[in-house]
Amino acid sequence: MFIHRLAVFVAAALITVGPAHAQADRETPPAAAPAANAAAGARLVRRGFFGVEGRTFGQSPAAAGQVRQGLSLVAQPEFSYGSADRRHRINATLFGRFSLDPKYGSADVRELNWQYQGDRWSLLAGMNRVFWGATESRHLIDIVNQSDMRESFAGDVKLGQFMVVGSLQQSWGQLELYALPHFRKRTFPKSGDRPRLALPLAGAEVADGAPLDWAARASLSRGDVDVHAYYFRGVNREPDLIPVFDGAGPPAALKPIYQQIGQIGVDVQYARGAWLFKSELMHRSRRDVDYQAGVGGFEYGIARLFGSASDVALLAEYQFDNGPEVEWPAAAARGVYAGVRLGLNDKASSELKAGAVHDLRSHSWVFRAEFTRRLTDQWGLYLGYYGFSHVGASPALRDYYRDSHLTFTLRRYL
Repeated sequence: MFIHRLAVFVAAALITVGPAHAQADRETPPAAAPAANAAAGARLVRRGFFGVEGRTFGQSPAAAGQVRQGLSLVAQPEFSYGSADRRHRINATLFGRFSLDPKYGSADVRELNWQYQGDRWSLLAGMNRVFWGATESRHLIDIVNQSDMRESFAGDVKLGQFMVVGSLQQSWGQLELYALPHFRKRTFPKSGDRPRLALPLAGAEVADGAPLDWAARASLSRGDVDVHAYYFRGVNREPDLIPVFDGAGPPAALKPIYQQIGQIGVDVQYARGAWLFKSELMHRSRRDVDYQAGVGGFEYGIARLFGSASDVALLAEYQFDNGPEVEWPAAAARGVYAGVRLGLNDKASSELKAGAVHDLRSHSWVFRAEFTRRLTDQWGLYLGYYGFSHVGASPALRDYYRDSHLTFTLRRYL
């Protein structure tokens, strides 16, 4: 309880949700030395980690059967093999979580793909993860991969997606074409997991089947400005949650239904001295409604804080989301974000990130703080805190009102 209250104090004192990076992916493992060469110039590189993760909650669970504390083993090995001529590359990233109760374990092939690099073009085929976006408080336009909600309630941990991607380099920038032939449904927490939705989930349904999804993305860099624009056509990764009734009274369950959408979006970054301005905007078209959402703000960097080796960045953003009530709710329909990122620039690569999002409509707060530190060349420590306050009127957060929690992870890098 003392540790939990200390985490709350630290998060609040920093006026701190911060960058919603995935628990499984938030810390990049150090580069590993190449393994044995398969041929002259060919190289097999291994990266990734395995470790122990614990999670503790400050309050008893809202539902019977949910865990009060959690302990599990996690592993994410990564392998990459490049040919001697550097034209071909095979990548593999696996993820697994193991607990004493097997039904709460999980596993996924995050990446397993082949890449060919031409002079001005490239081709990728297989399971892969791609990230689109520029902002800190919400990854609004990151639509290619499905979310693994068991790993993060915020949806920022992504499942692998089978894809075929062609990329063409031009004098003006880069053009990418995506074919996404297999749709993956969202993975949700089990009944004993925390945090989770209060109501159980009925069998998911994909409206009108699951035809071939596709996307096109253009990237342009000019001086201090980076612009990425895209169009996506296919199944929405965020399902509608339709109440299911069993007679009179309140709903007994929620049924996820995935709709066909068209979505156009853009993200922009502009650097000006110590300032970095960021924004993401999107327009989504559904059969029943069209709507827009966006997030934008700035990052201001201060080097050599108070004459020390530390660097600090001050972060601020504004969010809006005009989505219909039936669609997966945004944590902040009208949100204000403030945060800070502190890099100590020490031998241990210590870094603290913290932030908070306040929804102006529901008056809810989500606090986030995370600390990473390298213990040795092969061991690292992660501490993270999520806090929920005044979330009773928030459609997205009200089920988590007792789920503020502290997470620690001890990792051994490969």
